[in-house]
Formats: sequence, C-alpha cells, structure tokens
Amino acid sequence: MNKKTAVLVMHREGNSIKKIVESLNVSRNTVRNIIRSNSTDYTPKKYKRSVQHYPILQDYIGYLDKMLKQDMDLPVKSRRSCKKYYTQLETQGYKGSYDSVRRYSIILPIFWTTVRDTKRVSKMLNCVPS
Repeated sequence: MNKKTAVLVMHREGNSIKKIVESLNVSRNTVRNIIRSNSTDYTPKKYKRSVQHYPILQDYIGYLDKMLKQDMDLPVKSRRSCKKYYTQLETQGYKGSYDSVRRYSIILPIFWTTVRDTKRVSKMLNCVPS
C-alpha cells in the first residue's frame, strides 16, 4: 500500500498523528501535509477492464445488433428483454452464456443513445460533432 494511502486510512480510522508517525516511520510534517492536502486519494483504485471480449458471441453479434436496433425504435414497454434475445440466439445455434448476451445488450444501447444525443445537441447548438 502507498504511504499516502496508509496515512489517510489510519487517520480516517481515528489514529493520532503521533501513532501514524511511529507505525509508518515518516516525519510528523509529512503526515500533516498528507492529511491537509485534498488532492490525495485515500482509496485504492479498483481494476477496470478496458475492453470487453465476447469470444463465443462474436459470430452472433451482427444478428444481435440487428435485433437491438429494431428495438431501439420501439417504446420501452414493447422492447424485448435480454432473456428473449438469448433464446432467439439459441435458436440460431448460440452455445454461450446468458450473461455475455446481457452485458452486450445493456452496454450497446447506452452507446447508441449517447451518440444520438450528441448529434441532437450539436444540431441545437449548430455545430458539427467531432
């Protein structure tokens, strides 16, 4: 663990500056500076996957995209659920898991709506989206 993080965690737990200095073997002024600075993050950063891979779903993504695009134009109540997407993919021969279909079908419409909103906002502002 980083010393800055350790100092902030120990301080948050209610330890005195003297106890932090003794246990971490750092100077008192260093501990005070770390506690006073607001820019230091005391929580360790969690791992976040940069790219989600779909090895089994890869062959069926085109079919799933077509279904998702059809449902984007429908009202929310009449759209298909992730379970229905999964069963329709199974009839096409898909042997993967339901969870990968659910993850893909949740993330992709969010991307489409943000792209659509970006275009709408740029039209309102009379500028070209980059």
